[in-house]
Amino acid sequence: MSSSKSVCLGEPILRILVATGKAGRLVARGTASGFVLLLRDGDQELTLEARRGNVRYFKKLDTLAGYLRDIGAQHFEVELGDWGDRPETN
Repeated sequence: MSSSKSVCLGEPILRILVATGKAGRLVARGTASGFVLLLRDGDQELTLEARRGNVRYFKKLDTLAGYLRDIGAQHFEVELGDWGDRPETN
């Protein structure tokens, strides 16, 4: 039985990977809370973490795109996933 564990990646390491061309595939995955940035390399998947150690969420896709441009990334993929699926409030 395999277990799925989320592994987080800090921004300083992501910047180095992007600068050296070793970042693998960058993927923006939509969630109900916004977009998360994933780095995929083979069967490994890393999630960008916020400074406090939690997963970093971007409320808008254009904010994430600007962030990637600022760190030097030229390409990324988008998976809409659960984006826009907000819990209903009564």
